Amino acid sequence: MQFKNIIGQRELIQKLTAMALSGRVPHAQLFLGPKGNQKLGLAIAYGQFLNCKDKQIFSDGERSLSEVEVPADSCGVCSSCVKFQNLAHPDLHFFFPNNKTGSMRESDSSDYMDDWRKMVIEHNAEFTLNQWYDAIGLGNSQGYINKRDIDNVIKTLTYKNFEAPTRIIILWMVEKFYSDNSTRLLKVLEEPAEGTVFLLISENTNQIPATILSRTQLIRVPKINQAVVRTEDDNFNHENFVEWMRMCLKVDTAQLNEFSKKMKDLGRERLKLFLNHALNKIQLTVMINYHNADTAQISPEEQAFLTKFSPYINSANLIKFVTEIEKAVYHVERNANGHLLMFDLSIKLSGLLKKQ
Repeated sequence: MQFKNIIGQRELIQKLTAMALSGRVPHAQLFLGPKGNQKLGLAIAYGQFLNCKDKQIFSDGERSLSEVEVPADSCGVCSSCVKFQNLAHPDLHFFFPNNKTGSMRESDSSDYMDDWRKMVIEHNAEFTLNQWYDAIGLGNSQGYINKRDIDNVIKTLTYKNFEAPTRIIILWMVEKFYSDNSTRLLKVLEEPAEGTVFLLISENTNQIPATILSRTQLIRVPKINQAVVRTEDDNFNHENFVEWMRMCLKVDTAQLNEFSKKMKDLGRERLKLFLNHALNKIQLTVMINYHNADTAQISPEEQAFLTKFSPYINSANLIKFVTEIEKAVYHVERNANGHLLMFDLSIKLSGLLKKQ
């Protein structure tokens, strides 16, 4: 995950990248904040940035709208970044609340790692504790970071890093430490193995032992400013909608395939937002055709594009165009493969744009 995929939190991203670039990275950090503010995504993006082999540092004028004003970011294409984005880097470790299900006699985070990777990728690293419990079938049971998890943390630290300069250990929802198991972490938090950074994530410090809090640097992750989010999302979605429609008009299958891969990497929720943005723009395009559009709320650049694009949306293709995008939203909600879905949709829309 890259910082540019994080919704909001630009000031905090600037702080995190500045720490990383200065080389002053605390060995144990606690990301604290309310639900829905991208804590987990930030931690993953931070770990990816720390280990990126070709960090991107942007000066004014170098950033496109897709970078949404992040000061620096991981490259997203080096071998380390690719592994981080697939949550498969050998030096990236996750520990999270879990419990035994079915015929299991005991459990730890490793038993649910495939479910965890799927959940993080499909939800763009933003989901609640209850959603996680539902995903692994805990029912009414509570999940905990248990003794076996702590044993595995300590065991992990006995090995050297496989390939990354910085091993990343992410503990999600640390308020769910079981009983007194958290005390066994104190020594490794105080004197961690060389080249190791702990990133703890929490929504409630009242349930975290003071001894743990005193050994971590607190990173407060604020509630997301929805006005800022809307501006960033609108800019991002508009830029990509324009790019998408131009490629569809050209029927450039190679570029459409790459674009589909990029959109799949947004995660399910942001892909749905993009497709709904596309529906809104198609509606506005139709209204421009009938000289009945309220363009006061859009930028001059967006108005200019939609005016030029409007002849391609007409009575011959409008209903089918909208239907195909609505069907895509439906399938995204049901965990369809984002890459294949977007490529198939793009080819269909390319054909419809030829019907004038």
